[in-house]
Parts: sequence; C-alpha cells; structure tokens
Amino acid sequence: ETFTALAADRPEKAVADKALVQLRTARKPGEDLKGLRTEVLDLQKSNRELKRDVETLKKKLESK
Repeated sequence: ETFTALAADRPEKAVADKALVQLRTARKPGEDLKGLRTEVLDLQKSNRELKRDVETLKKKLESK
C-alpha cells in the first residue's frame, strides 16, 4: 500500500496496484469466516469435554 501512493507515472505504482488486487482477491472473507467458525466450534467442544473430565476427576478424588 505504501507504493500505491506514488505518482501515477512511476512503474512501481502499477506493480503495487496489481499486487494489491491479487492479494485482495486471493482471500475470500467468506472462506476465512467459515474456517474460523469451525475452529471456534471445535474449541468449544474440546473445552466442554475437558470440563467434564475435570468434574469426573474431582468426584473421584472426593469419594476417596
């Protein structure tokens, strides 16, 4: 983005503009959000399982 602020006649500007367009189109926000949502749901599931395991261990220790 630094190079896109250059004067229009500079060759670096054209290359920088093209590179920015390629970067922006390569990443689709919907795909990123879908992956993030899946990861969050997986982490929530793991967290619930860990809490269940901790509670089970607490009960075992208390019963001894």
